[in-house]
Amino acid sequence: MAALVIASLSCLLLAMVGSTRGTADVRPSCLQCLCEAVSGASKCTYSAPSSCHDGVCGRYAITLPYWQDAGRPTVGLENRLSDITYQKCGLDVTCAEATIQGYMKRF
Repeated sequence: MAALVIASLSCLLLAMVGSTRGTADVRPSCLQCLCEAVSGASKCTYSAPSSCHDGVCGRYAITLPYWQDAGRPTVGLENRLSDITYQKCGLDVTCAEATIQGYMKRF
């Protein structure tokens, strides 16, 4: 568990180096690192299945409050106020990565 926390914090720190608050772009290598820290390397391929369990969704373990803080990105033109939209986003790699980017830009 401690290794997971250290890896996640290291990735976030790398994403913020050289950036000011609200302008951080998370690099693809950092997204990969986050995925591996949260889900394990075998689940971080685009062909790997993902699901929602115990309040977290997908390979990045997106939670509802995290998604909300990130600006509620959607897959297509989904309703931003729906919990189903959160789940669809968390399971969609592109939307989940947009969630991480949105969160980093906000905080």
